[in-house]
Amino acid sequence: MQQAGFENITVDLIYGLPGQTFSRWQADLDQVAQLGVQHLSAYALSYEEGTALTKMRDAGTVVETDEEILRQMYLYLIERTRALGFEHYEISNFCLPGFASRHNSSYWQGVPYLGVGPGAHSFDGVQSRRANQPDLKAYIAAAEAGGAVPAQVEVLDEEEMFEEYLLTSMRTAKGADLAYVSARFGEARQQELLRLAQRFIKQGNLKLNDGHLQLTVEGIFISDYVLSDLIAAADF
Repeated sequence: MQQAGFENITVDLIYGLPGQTFSRWQADLDQVAQLGVQHLSAYALSYEEGTALTKMRDAGTVVETDEEILRQMYLYLIERTRALGFEHYEISNFCLPGFASRHNSSYWQGVPYLGVGPGAHSFDGVQSRRANQPDLKAYIAAAEAGGAVPAQVEVLDEEEMFEEYLLTSMRTAKGADLAYVSARFGEARQQELLRLAQRFIKQGNLKLNDGHLQLTVEGIFISDYVLSDLIAAADF
């Protein structure tokens, strides 16, 4: 791809694979370094209910990677990418300066987007989400008839919009903009968010930086727990 003239290339990796050792993970990242790509996404393998992989784990066919090994793999990922000059701009995403994913960033920043085709999703940038019906035949029939494409529309209320903002912004290095929270959702909700955050700040899982509430590296490991507590401010 580089020989063809592409100058913005990303690699996706999964760590915590059954049988994957720490040294194998180090070798994978060494290979990424040799490729000279501009962007890297890396995700810990997850076991979802009802999937073949989870059934194999439950049957003892595969062994789930120990949490401590996953932790060490993630810490090494941060260390290795930093040494390569990458910015850690989202929990699972790393890039050279100026090469953050515009596609993914639009989701995290609440930018409007249009989804075209069966199963595609759209967002108006305010509070309305639309999901086209995934059935291809029904989609084509509606389009050929000149009618509206069958879709499910969800209109978020104020509480849901706050929760979504918090859950997406807190995944990024920038974090939640407290001035924006106050202006968009009210000062009372911002103050409640700060009150709920104090415990995690004292524990070293959150930090306040230039008017933004951010996860620390330690906080990333328990981000689901931290955020589930913070979204209680949505009820305020």
